[in-house]
Amino acid sequence: MRRREFLHSATAVAIAQFLTGCGNNQNAFRVELLKGSLPGQLINRFQRSWQSQQQVKLQVSPLRRVEDAFTHLQNWRFRDQLPQPDNLWTRMRQLPVVGEPPTPVANLVSIPDYWLQAAIQQKLIQAIDVSKLQQWSNLAPKWQQLVTRDDQGFVSPQGKIWAAPFRWGTTVIVYRRDQFARNGWNPPRDWDDLWRPELRDRISLLDHPRETIGLVLKKLGKSYNTTTEDLNSIPNLKTELSQLHQQTKFYSSDRYLEPLIIGDTFMAVGWSNEVIPLITSDPRFAAIVPQRGTALWADLWVIPYQHHPSTSSQSAGHGEWIDFFWNQENARQLTIGSKVSTPIPTQIQPNDIPQNIANLLIIDPNIIKNSELILPLPAKVTRHYFEFFNQIKQQKLV
Repeated sequence: MRRREFLHSATAVAIAQFLTGCGNNQNAFRVELLKGSLPGQLINRFQRSWQSQQQVKLQVSPLRRVEDAFTHLQNWRFRDQLPQPDNLWTRMRQLPVVGEPPTPVANLVSIPDYWLQAAIQQKLIQAIDVSKLQQWSNLAPKWQQLVTRDDQGFVSPQGKIWAAPFRWGTTVIVYRRDQFARNGWNPPRDWDDLWRPELRDRISLLDHPRETIGLVLKKLGKSYNTTTEDLNSIPNLKTELSQLHQQTKFYSSDRYLEPLIIGDTFMAVGWSNEVIPLITSDPRFAAIVPQRGTALWADLWVIPYQHHPSTSSQSAGHGEWIDFFWNQENARQLTIGSKVSTPIPTQIQPNDIPQNIANLLIIDPNIIKNSELILPLPAKVTRHYFEFFNQIKQQKLV
């Protein structure tokens, strides 16, 4: 999953393919989320409570790809704004047809935090009224700050609340435990281990500048969110990144685990929600959260742009659904059931989760204190990150 990428290719042409996705949104409370991101028993528990109090049904739609959520947000927002020629084909499309029904507008959608700025800038979502969220005050300041943005999607204490975080994780180092044991190597502990001579040409990295340049910045004692317009001016950054490139066999944001599984690489940098299923299913693999701190990611609830006002039941549903997963016991069950962390503090015990992933879910507070959410940077700085990263990747391996 390209967690830190949004759909540059989702243009008006792609939107036009979904113009029929209007649907009647008045008879249900609809939630779209990535398949497997919530335990089924928690959804069922909410459904029983919801349908005993409300007159509308709950409809939860699992998505196979996280990209689909952003595409749907674009389709719903712009469906009435694209010009439609008055011709036979347009008239035929307006006739009832037998086949797959259109995608109705959801009341809540989950998206990665990295996509929040684009959703705000494109006016795909609407702000959340936190006065209707009973658990908002229980969120740590970093989670409140993450979703408090101005109209350009930049973090701002004077901004609106645009989303509600409900689960989070870390960027981790995953490695072949069997290969390390066979070669008598010590397990990795921190980012420095990516530069170990014995791992040359045995590493997979995320193909994203904010993640990969960011881990080098963290190694150098700096921030993932460094705003300089000249990365060359940071002492040792280019040298360290060039050396890391020499260590790297494979760059990918969605297939970085494949060479690790087949044995072409012995170590990879990846996202905890994708690494944990591998570790729990195969004892050859283990992972660590780097001691110096790492990047954090979060999944958020957002309210799609509505062309028509929500019913009172649907408006109530926003708060009830979000608060339900911010309830401390439900948050605890979310961690246990989905193997992710939640923004609500919970009392997770080591015997609540498999031992081989406990270090990824019960994380040393000092590591979390030194970790960062990757926040939007000015457009010029962002372009410089991409250009700088591409220059490094084009260097010849020696």
